[in-house]
Amino acid sequence: MGCSHHLNVDIAVSLSGCGGLFEAYENKTAAARACAVLSLVGMVNIPIIYKSVDWWYSLHQPASIKFTGSRRLIRACSTPCVMIVAFYCLFTVTCC
Repeated sequence: MGCSHHLNVDIAVSLSGCGGLFEAYENKTAAARACAVLSLVGMVNIPIIYKSVDWWYSLHQPASIKFTGSRRLIRACSTPCVMIVAFYCLFTVTCC
């Protein structure tokens, strides 16, 4: 859940940066090449972001919410998290 959120933010930033880079060039061929290089660098960056928690475990806490194995989040914290997600889903359905 948290990982996909970070990946979505990273992808949104990459896309907006690529669009800005494309518009900065007058020559569209050069702009396309620059965007291709930026996209390839971004593709290398996504697995690094994903695995950084495992690689530098001394800098990060372990994943609190897991879909496999035992969960590390205590019930006192997981109940409000589930309630927040339910509220956002209800809010989205009723307001949109």
